[in-house]
Amino acid sequence: MIGARSDAAEKIALCQQNENDAQTQLAAKNFSEASAALARARKACPSTEDAKLTELDRETNRQERAAVQTAADLAAATKEADAVRTFPQKSVEIAASYKRALNDTYAGKWTDADNDLSDAEGNLNGFIGTSVVPTKPFQDLRAQLQALRQKLQPQLDRIAERERKQREAEEAKAEKERQASSAVDGVRGPIPERSEYTGELVCVNLYLAHVLNDPDSYQHIGTTAPVASGPYWVVVSRFRAKNGFGALTLHQATFKIQHEEVVSMVEQQ
Repeated sequence: MIGARSDAAEKIALCQQNENDAQTQLAAKNFSEASAALARARKACPSTEDAKLTELDRETNRQERAAVQTAADLAAATKEADAVRTFPQKSVEIAASYKRALNDTYAGKWTDADNDLSDAEGNLNGFIGTSVVPTKPFQDLRAQLQALRQKLQPQLDRIAERERKQREAEEAKAEKERQASSAVDGVRGPIPERSEYTGELVCVNLYLAHVLNDPDSYQHIGTTAPVASGPYWVVVSRFRAKNGFGALTLHQATFKIQHEEVVSMVEQQ
């Protein structure tokens, strides 16, 4: 019984601590901390505190919304004051950008014109939402920029379309070349196998074993690395072998290989 009363007392103390913490954070305008303290209080407080917690929650939300609105109002007031103060000078800069864009348009410098016009449009749009918008200088500048945009945009669209078609043509060409290369790779086959000890190609050795006058007299000297050439792997090999008269002679030959098989041999004199 005594232990139960002690637990209840601790729970009430924790409830009051969190309630006080929530009120303290609310007074300090720390709304997220106040909400967190309220969440802890709901876990610790008995149902008799529900009304108080609900009121604290409602007050936290009200003050948070008010603070947000105050910040928004302050930002709007600051923007309004800055707009009224800076528009006279900024309008001169916007007009200068417009004139450059206009001259570039007449000169057919469409990209330069777009850069200057976009800069002017961005600066003018920065005043939207202020009392500057209804004024005649603002409306005159807006009308000029819109008229030039309508004149310039078709040229930009044509450039974009031409670039798109060029890009698609280049991509199609690259894909065609890739497919052609893939097809050639398929005809050529894998790179010929080379002996890691002697540097000989296995398929060249097998081929020479069938075409030499005396295969047992074959002495490998050196073979170049296989080079892809169209549908073939090409190597040059130097070796010695006996001719039809039994004399050991030096040979150098170019071999074309497909799928690990020699398809042609041209001996160099």
